[in-house]
Amino acid sequence: MITLLEDLKSELHITWADEDEELVRLLERGSKTLNRLIGADLDYLAEDEAQGLLFAYVRYSRNNAIEFFRVNFRDDITSLSLMHGAAIMAEEADVL
Repeated sequence: MITLLEDLKSELHITWADEDEELVRLLERGSKTLNRLIGADLDYLAEDEAQGLLFAYVRYSRNNAIEFFRVNFRDDITSLSLMHGAAIMAEEADVL
């Protein structure tokens, strides 16, 4: 979570440590929410799309606009969900 926190702080142009605890809490809450919405445990360090959505979630949450996140990122969430569903189907086909 430390590398993810550093990446988030860099994107948000935060150079101070006063908000680290709150940002970690938002990252954890956002990752749980996105994992549930996508239907998979996402790797936020390796997947650019997943990390972008997580950082957007944090931005919206920090700005008290979380109710707009799902509406504004519906297409991205759906796309990532379909991509992961297709990967699971391909893995299952290889097993059979």
